[in-house]
Amino acid sequence: MFHQNSIGMPERVHKWGCYTADIAAATAAVTKKEITQSEFLYVVTEAEKQGALVEDPNVPGEFMYVWDVEKIFHLMGLEVIYLGHRNKYYLCQADEIEMLHWRRYNGSKYIYHFTFGDGRGKTIYDSWAPFSITAREGELKSKRIIKVKHW
Repeated sequence: MFHQNSIGMPERVHKWGCYTADIAAATAAVTKKEITQSEFLYVVTEAEKQGALVEDPNVPGEFMYVWDVEKIFHLMGLEVIYLGHRNKYYLCQADEIEMLHWRRYNGSKYIYHFTFGDGRGKTIYDSWAPFSITAREGELKSKRIIKVKHW
């Protein structure tokens, strides 16, 4: 599996592509089909064209903001329903996927990162190889929960 900091990733993916790369990992885990780096980059381009990945509305100049989770999963080959934010204590149902939202203070500002979780708050895939400092040393802030339509 590729990572957001893999060789050949565009700068916007390298800097801000964690959530989208985690969506690819979750899709691969559920469908049992590998998603290659070139397939991932095709989906990124299509998601940007279709408005599912946009410039962050809260932080101008930062890109890869996931505006439409369901559309990105669809482009990767998995039909889902986005259930929204949950607190860090939420435990997933058998047909749900969790994206873990981490936060770490670096001395001057907060750094945020997403990882793909096991349904119980533990990371099973981190898009930053080998493992992000934010996920390793930061705090789990919240979760994004996605229901798989036909698991």
